[in-house]
Amino acid sequence: MDNTGNGEVMILFGEPRYFISFIKQKGLNVYSVYKDVSLLTRIIRKFFFILKLPEAVWYDNWKHKLGGVKTIILFFTQDSKIIHYIKSINPDVRLVVWYWNPAFIGTLPDVLPDSLCEKWSFDENDALKFGMKSNTQFFLDNITLPGNEIVYDVLFVGKDKGRKQIIDDLENDMSARGIRTYFYVVDDNLKLAKHNRAIPYEECLALLSKSKSILDIIQPGQSGLTLRPLEALFLKKKLITNDPSIKTQKFYHPNNVFIIREDNMDDLTQFLATPFENISIDILKYYDLDSWFKRFFE
Repeated sequence: MDNTGNGEVMILFGEPRYFISFIKQKGLNVYSVYKDVSLLTRIIRKFFFILKLPEAVWYDNWKHKLGGVKTIILFFTQDSKIIHYIKSINPDVRLVVWYWNPAFIGTLPDVLPDSLCEKWSFDENDALKFGMKSNTQFFLDNITLPGNEIVYDVLFVGKDKGRKQIIDDLENDMSARGIRTYFYVVDDNLKLAKHNRAIPYEECLALLSKSKSILDIIQPGQSGLTLRPLEALFLKKKLITNDPSIKTQKFYHPNNVFIIREDNMDDLTQFLATPFENISIDILKYYDLDSWFKRFFE
């Protein structure tokens, strides 16, 4: 890809950090937003954020390389301070702020002046609502699964985000049908005496390698693809989702995607028993990082 490895374009990435090495393999100039630090140091950093102390001390080495950069693609989460920091160092840089979470989670796009940055979203509804440009979610075709025996029918690993009751109800329903599940919900409230902590992405992939399918539960008000449907697509796993708009995606195939409340739960066991239907290379390429990156320059 043009102007990627020579420093003219920079990608600032958040989580999972596991992706960074695979993005670099594509020839892209990518950095983690924050330095990789120990657990104790992360706690100290959290207090910095809470007390609204300067955050730049925690930024990774990209902050020393902003001078010659022409375009920055920022994976935006919640805090707009980084946007103002980048523009204070390099006022002329083209700054693409890509929302890869629903806008309501963090700083709303209409708070950010159009003169400061370009605003893009993975969520088509957010793009329409806030006058943003749209670019789909992506995955990496160079991520593969370890070879493990299938021991689960359905896998869910993810944060609660108000979805735990739905996920628990589905697990009970599936278990009653003899469907083997592995559901691990990361608690939002880490103050609980007993709580599930987040697990590294490579461990998630190891678990996924042991499952026939992935469960995807979108948040209310979300219309864009989460990462899970693309994990399923690229890693050839079946998908069970509560997102009816999945039928509009290029990769949709009824043999691969089961839509909760539209498809009959009595048919789920048979759905899981049938093989994955391979999807064309052209469609895979559309959702791969390479194509996602190029769309910012079209």
